[in-house]
Amino acid sequence: YLRRVHEGSLTKLETKVVAAHVASIYQFANDRGLNPVSIRVFNPTIESDGYASRGTVVEVSTLDRPFLVDSLTGEILSQGAAVEYVVHPVIGTTRDAEGALTSIGPARDAKVRESVQHYELDRVLPIDEMQRLHDGLNRTLGDVRKAVDDFGQLKGRILRMIDLARQGKNRYPAEDVTNTEAFLQWLLDLNFVFLGYREYEIIDNAGVPSLQVVPDSGLGILRGEGTSAYDQPVAMADIPKDVRGRFESGDLLVITKANSVSTVHRRVKLDYIGVRMVDSAGRIHGEARMLGIFTSKAYMTPASGLPILDHKLQRIIEAEDLIEGTHDHKATIEIFESFPKEELFSSPWTE
Repeated sequence: YLRRVHEGSLTKLETKVVAAHVASIYQFANDRGLNPVSIRVFNPTIESDGYASRGTVVEVSTLDRPFLVDSLTGEILSQGAAVEYVVHPVIGTTRDAEGALTSIGPARDAKVRESVQHYELDRVLPIDEMQRLHDGLNRTLGDVRKAVDDFGQLKGRILRMIDLARQGKNRYPAEDVTNTEAFLQWLLDLNFVFLGYREYEIIDNAGVPSLQVVPDSGLGILRGEGTSAYDQPVAMADIPKDVRGRFESGDLLVITKANSVSTVHRRVKLDYIGVRMVDSAGRIHGEARMLGIFTSKAYMTPASGLPILDHKLQRIIEAEDLIEGTHDHKATIEIFESFPKEELFSSPWTE
């Protein structure tokens, strides 16, 4: 724990106070036992904890996973607090049958790795804010756990979406199918953080066309019953017109921003990628939806080199009858590259 401490409040404390701090967080990690996660939000005092801090303290003990620190920091910031100081060692552990720690060692070659996190906030939170923060951190950790544990299956659903895109040949031009397949394959090359997946289907519910989540199709942050307004069939006539339109018409591939903000990794609006489900008669009968975040690698790649976007650029060049190497051709490419990629993904090439 202390080998990770290079600066901050701990280095300014007396040895006995530092020892009390380490003993306190060790006991906290030990007491997690067999529970998947422990969280405490508290105001330590010399009397009760052997040390004190200027602001409220957040501590977390759980199995090590990607995205923990940035996700939890994002939750703290979203609730109006700031992190002044953080220590977050990853340790190798063994526990007995009751979950008590029996050994702690280096994490690199350990069979079990745990994350122990200590955050000191910029101010003392009142009781109601402490409870709200605790609940938010718990929800965030749940989302991280779902996304990370389902990561392999989420990546595998891209192959399912590619298969659905190929079935779109019954309605869409061949080039749309090819470009959609290329884009979905591109996502697998470290260009997308896969966080959630779900399928929706238009069904006949007692003679009424209705939209419903495909049972057991949810993964990651979209896993679980009761998390969608369409867990039970909803008549298409009762669905808002703009939402209904997404399931009855439109392009084979949808790339846009979701309304919700990611609680995993980065606090940004989730990226929404959808592929229409098309039957043998060419009718849209549902959608496969993937939620996640484009990676920094994706954003650093020139737009003209990305599947879908390169095709949009070529259609613009052809429509404007631009000759390669001319001033107008170069200027058009520069203007295209200057737009944010999320705008380019969601905008039709004709605008």
